[in-house]
Amino acid sequence: MPAWFVAFYEQYIREREWTHAMLQSHVMQEPRKKQVENKSQPSDLEPGVDPAVYKKMSLNITILEGGILFHSVFVGMTVSIESEGFVVLLVAILFHQAFEGLGLGSRIAQVPYPKKSLRPWILAIAFGTTAPIGQAIGLIARTSYDPASAFALIIVGVFNAISSGLLIYAATVDLLAEDFLSPEGLSMSKKQKLSGVLFIFLGAIAMSVVGAFA
Repeated sequence: MPAWFVAFYEQYIREREWTHAMLQSHVMQEPRKKQVENKSQPSDLEPGVDPAVYKKMSLNITILEGGILFHSVFVGMTVSIESEGFVVLLVAILFHQAFEGLGLGSRIAQVPYPKKSLRPWILAIAFGTTAPIGQAIGLIARTSYDPASAFALIIVGVFNAISSGLLIYAATVDLLAEDFLSPEGLSMSKKQKLSGVLFIFLGAIAMSVVGAFA
């Protein structure tokens, strides 16, 4: 038997065994990969919901809610501590909380939570209770709390800075960019985009007017 045929045959056998082993390992790894992916995905999501999109929207709403909750605590404290102009302050804060609640509620409703998920209820209850908790703190500390003291100014400033940073990030990165730069936003007509920008400015003006009194 020629030497070249023996060498060719041995090479063929080695290549065949290597290819077979590679295919076997790939076939074995594929079900494991799918199992890992399935374990990492919530099993109770609605059909057609992309788990990656759900995770992103859930994280975005958590950041937005965190910024609002920090802010709401000090809004409640302000109502309890301030004695002058209480009626004007109360009306302004009522509108302030109403606008925030409508905006936050519309965003929570857009997240495709599973039907039996407690997450949206927890987010709604957290928003509804933080301002009263702040009021309770304000009533407890009303006699000893001095809003003009250095300690109070530092505490309020630090927490307002945290809240402002979270809200600015959520508004620019998660909300505005998602509304106007996402595939759905880019497919909107010019009229829809102009209407969206107009309502953004109207909301900013309304909150500025309320903020002038609060």
